[in-house]
Amino acid sequence: MSRMLVVVFALPLVSAYSLNRLQPKPSPISGFAVIPVPIDRLVAPGQHTTMHVYDKSSLEVFQHAQAYSNSTYGQVVLDDSAMRERRFAVMPIGSRIKILSVRPSTHVDKFGGSSASLMAEVIGIGLLEPGEVVQKMPFMTVQCKDDDGLLLTSEDGCSLLDVEGDAALAALEQSALLCQSLDGRVLRLRGCLAPADDSRRTLAALAATAHLPGEKRFEAMKLTTLGKGSGPVIEYVSAELAFEAKRRLALKAIGGAFEGAEGTGSSE
Repeated sequence: MSRMLVVVFALPLVSAYSLNRLQPKPSPISGFAVIPVPIDRLVAPGQHTTMHVYDKSSLEVFQHAQAYSNSTYGQVVLDDSAMRERRFAVMPIGSRIKILSVRPSTHVDKFGGSSASLMAEVIGIGLLEPGEVVQKMPFMTVQCKDDDGLLLTSEDGCSLLDVEGDAALAALEQSALLCQSLDGRVLRLRGCLAPADDSRRTLAALAATAHLPGEKRFEAMKLTTLGKGSGPVIEYVSAELAFEAKRRLALKAIGGAFEGAEGTGSSE
């Protein structure tokens, strides 16, 4: 069976542009700084994206992350069911995010007004299991463990992947080709250059969820925390990727048929 090639890039670990150059260094806080996001914007470990950050609370999270937590912050998802019961709560799984770089930008609102903002390149580097919400203002912080247990070194644990899981990994590889280099980024940023094979497989599966809807990405992250190895999360992601591919092909076929039908009309 073919194996995915892991490419390690020589990336800067600290953003070249710092918010703290523009304003006084923020005061330290208790808890881990997080930004609440809709589930579709949750960034999974291994997923790389660019964000436009413009609201005051999120900008302060970025400033605090650069000053106190090695440019790392968290993402959490608000619990909608709790909101309907007039309770405030966050979902049990979130992401640890590393800021790779930021650059100044401008945000224009719907009324035409403008304000200073940031374009930020970030990558998911781990899981977050938020506990108690420590504070909500000026930005949200939560209690959480320092170690998410996502990456074990080859000395700490052996592969838990069975034959069926190994076949599922093979099915996942083609869909994860776009994500193969992200594995190397996360390992370097986490300082774990010799992880157990099972940890590599788990990270590859989570990175591939970049192609899935947010709720599917969340479920894959939740599976990872159950401590049953990479097999379940690989099988889940493989199945969902296959379904997503069929769905997109079906939509493309429907769109093509619709365009063809329009082209058969006669004109007067």
